Amino acid sequence: MELLKSNIKSIYFKYLFASMGSAIVMSIYSFVDTIAVGQSEGPNGTAAMAVIAPLYGATVFFAILCGIGGSVLMSNAKGEGNEKEANSYFTAALIKMSVLTAIFWVSFALFAETIFTIFGADESIMPLVMKYARWIIIFCPVFLFSVFLACFIRNDNAPRLAMRSVLIGGAVNIFGDWFFVFPLGMGISGAAIATVIGTTIQTLILCSHFLSPACQLKLVKPNKLFGTFKKIVTTGFASGLLDLANVVLICILNNKIVRYG
Repeated sequence: MELLKSNIKSIYFKYLFASMGSAIVMSIYSFVDTIAVGQSEGPNGTAAMAVIAPLYGATVFFAILCGIGGSVLMSNAKGEGNEKEANSYFTAALIKMSVLTAIFWVSFALFAETIFTIFGADESIMPLVMKYARWIIIFCPVFLFSVFLACFIRNDNAPRLAMRSVLIGGAVNIFGDWFFVFPLGMGISGAAIATVIGTTIQTLILCSHFLSPACQLKLVKPNKLFGTFKKIVTTGFASGLLDLANVVLICILNNKIVRYG
């Protein structure tokens, strides 16, 4: 066990800086997205990004629900020396994440305009919302699995890889925001394409962990699948609650602004 063999302080900062770095970079390039769209499309572009924000919040909530829930249980099993049970939690979380991704993907593909109306879109900004959102919806699994995989890979003794993936993906996204939106004149669609490319690169870097000899994540037959699903949700719900609350809060604010603004 790493906790028994290594210095606790160095382990703590190793994971702290990786987590903080990832969170800060994600915040920065989300902010840059909004700046680029606002400069290109004007106030309606900024309003469209505010409507799209709950979509990101919802993807993070579902990914954390399975990712944090499963990875915490996996780490606990590893600490007890039970590698098979640890990989059982990983497999169960992966299955659950795949099912939720399919539901999420189909729901937005079929009812996107209705959902974005609930998020606060009106007729004046809906065309801009759909220009951006269609790219995010098409590549929806990439966004969900980028967060999900980062949770497990961080807990599989590779926090630096998780941080590196966010840094590289974020840098590509920021460059793409400038390149696609301004020199190529693609506007809000260019910002969406930049985000998709950056997140896809991030996900591919994370997937490279499975080719590493140090990777201990393996697919096994999970025990008591539905019982494990319940444990994963129960464990991960608290971690994702803030993101879920932000989705609700942004929806309320957007709708109040449309009504009174």
